[in-house]
Amino acid sequence: MKLRIRGNSIRLRLTRSEVAQFGKTGKVCENVEFGYAKPGLSYQLYSTVEDETMQARFENNCLYVGIPIVNAEHWVNSGDVQIEARQALDGDGILRILVEKDFACLTERENEDDSDSFMNPLSQANCG
Repeated sequence: MKLRIRGNSIRLRLTRSEVAQFGKTGKVCENVEFGYAKPGLSYQLYSTVEDETMQARFENNCLYVGIPIVNAEHWVNSGDVQIEARQALDGDGILRILVEKDFACLTERENEDDSDSFMNPLSQANCG
């Protein structure tokens, strides 16, 4: 699972096997270790029945992104690429949350393994 943070925006990208794991267990976790800082950073995608909307929270060095189970099951079992939500913050702020299926890159990149990525729909346009 890839994590991208930019401003008030969080994006999680999951490979095929991670989407399958999420569909089976309702949870996918990753950890980043920095060596000097213990503990490192963890991030977790989980399905929940308690919440009516997708939301994120940060506690104990872990970023948690929760998706209502109905939305999670539909996303896992459909051709839908992403789930997006906007979470109101204190004041006038908004946190944009995006969970996506990870597509293979159109051009090969050094040190990138796309073998477990979803086929990029634009790759067909580049084939003979």
